[in-house]
Amino acid sequence: MPVPQARFTELLADLEPSPTTKSQASGGHTGIRDHLRTQEKFKDRYVTSFLSGSYARSTSIRPRTSADGEERPDVDIIIVTNFETSDHPDNVLQEVCRALEAGDDGYVVERINKRSVRVETWQADMDIVPVVQTWNGYMIPDRDNGTWKFTNPPVHTSWSAKQNEKFDGRFKPLVKLFKWWRRVNPSGRRPKGFVLEVLVSLHAPTTETHYGEAFARLLKNFYDAYGFLAAVDQKPFIADPADPSNDILGKVTVAQWKDFIEKVRVYADIARRAQEAEDMEEATRQWRRVFGDRFKATATVAKAASYGGFAAASPVPAGYTFPNAMAAPANKPRGFA
Repeated sequence: MPVPQARFTELLADLEPSPTTKSQASGGHTGIRDHLRTQEKFKDRYVTSFLSGSYARSTSIRPRTSADGEERPDVDIIIVTNFETSDHPDNVLQEVCRALEAGDDGYVVERINKRSVRVETWQADMDIVPVVQTWNGYMIPDRDNGTWKFTNPPVHTSWSAKQNEKFDGRFKPLVKLFKWWRRVNPSGRRPKGFVLEVLVSLHAPTTETHYGEAFARLLKNFYDAYGFLAAVDQKPFIADPADPSNDILGKVTVAQWKDFIEKVRVYADIARRAQEAEDMEEATRQWRRVFGDRFKATATVAKAASYGGFAAASPVPAGYTFPNAMAAPANKPRGFA
């Protein structure tokens, strides 16, 4: 007795960043970009800018609640500059830091990361990434090893859109469910972000329209593909869609990968039990193990009739159509961190 599709679409709607969060993110990244574009000592370095990450790809979920009780999104901002790859990455990032801090409208820099400068405001937490454009993409500075690394975020964005078309609109919702499952059932810091999107594209069924069945198959397919490697302390090479020579698991340690694989194994079994449960309450209980208590319950027909009530979950909000459309409203701002 599969849980109704409506429970999954309701969860997807609940996972969307709120209108307030979206508005704050927009104001935050716009302010940073305008500041660098007009800052007296940096404006000659500035060429253009664009957003990257899950914000740009429309695969974000609601932010975690911060220590001060606010939900602030993470936004990745790419600043295209006229630096040269002969410039030392540390000097480049230090110059970006000074430009951000400069002026009466300057920002407080939280830290300089390996490849970006971190700014945290009441609106959003932002990573500002300087790049140099090449004929086929961009070069990003790496201050740890003093070199520049090839990257191409716009290709990731277009790739994600094509995957969504291939899945008939269900790719991005499945990515959001996968990300939420990871948050509710963490196994470590990595893998995360874009890696999870690629894994969904490789292992989720493209034609299954019920999100519960699709998610159960995603976990099972995933474990079947990599479980044997993890058992012998190995991880696969998974090519970056923007650069096939780059392994997107490069930052994931074998230990992190094994922990993740084991988590997938456990919850693949739970998700299958949820799908095959004969009792609706049991099916719901199992799905709440997978997705947490934001997953709403569905009353059984017999119990609903006994007290004259209705299903515990509310109907799908107006304006959403499923399964062939994303859970996010069509007029949302582009992307979300």
